[in-house]
Amino acid sequence: MSGFLPETNKPVPRDHASGNPKLVGFMPWLHLDRQFSVSGFAFVPFLDSSGAVTSSLAGLKTAFPAILSSYYDAQERPRQNCAVVIDRSAQNPDEAWNLSEARTEAVRWASSLLFLSSWAANEYFTPIGWYVNDTSFQLYFQWFAEPVDFVSLSRSLQKYTNVFFRGQISGVFRV
Repeated sequence: MSGFLPETNKPVPRDHASGNPKLVGFMPWLHLDRQFSVSGFAFVPFLDSSGAVTSSLAGLKTAFPAILSSYYDAQERPRQNCAVVIDRSAQNPDEAWNLSEARTEAVRWASSLLFLSSWAANEYFTPIGWYVNDTSFQLYFQWFAEPVDFVSLSRSLQKYTNVFFRGQISGVFRV
């Protein structure tokens, strides 16, 4: 999914964005204190406990803060950390976060399993127990080309939203 051209409402060609388009999968509302591996994928916190970019996500150090800048929590604070998906079968381990479009269904399945494993830990009949729902596990995919200087929403079509990065359209889609 690479978005839609606003003037024609037709899909954007894969090479429309300048540079080499990349695809990152992330859960902006999920805060992890460590990495979790599920079904061939790792869900990794963007920032480690010291506030530094996790080493396996070093290639996202400059681009991802701009991508994440449009996400705010309920107290209207910008999100600075979230869970990012890494493909354990990636051919380039330095960019294992750069997902293949063909693997998005597998990522979706792995994220569902991650949610189910945390959901199983819910404590329903205790006064102050552990509880989780699927809101934090919303999975997003973002196409982008570097450098990423800003984010600007253009419009929404069904479940897809077009986003401009440096004047080029890239698609954002939630699964």
